[in-house]
Amino acid sequence: MSLVGSVGMTAAGVAGSLLFPLLAKRMALRPLYLGIGGVGCLFTLGLMLVPRNAASFALANVGENLFQALAFTGMFAMIFETIGQNNPLAATTFSVLNSSAMLPLIYMQVVDGRAYSGMGVNGSYLVDGGCGLVACLVLGGMLRLVMGKRSAVRNA
Repeated sequence: MSLVGSVGMTAAGVAGSLLFPLLAKRMALRPLYLGIGGVGCLFTLGLMLVPRNAASFALANVGENLFQALAFTGMFAMIFETIGQNNPLAATTFSVLNSSAMLPLIYMQVVDGRAYSGMGVNGSYLVDGGCGLVACLVLGGMLRLVMGKRSAVRNA
């Protein structure tokens, strides 16, 4: 299983990073990012159904790493798109946006840990996947609202 932990997770990270550009050719970055998050959350929730054994643990690690690599690649693509070309504040903008994107990694460890201590592994999966899915749905609704207003302004 240590082979899966090292080679499998590395391969999943590389695969996620290389898969993102193929997906980005078919979809705009923001909806794609939310879609990746939503599918990743469904994967996490699905882990509640698998038995607790070494193979399931390997599946969880590899799958979570794949979706995290996809999400990080998407995050960086959106940051670079936001910064644009010839921006004198590019480094500062990159640092601020990257730092703000790391905040959920910090507080979700606390939230997941609390869920685990109260409800075990399934509680951690439920809270992590559930919170992420709710966040993706709310942000998707906000994105739809903002994009709808932009197209209304362009058509006016």
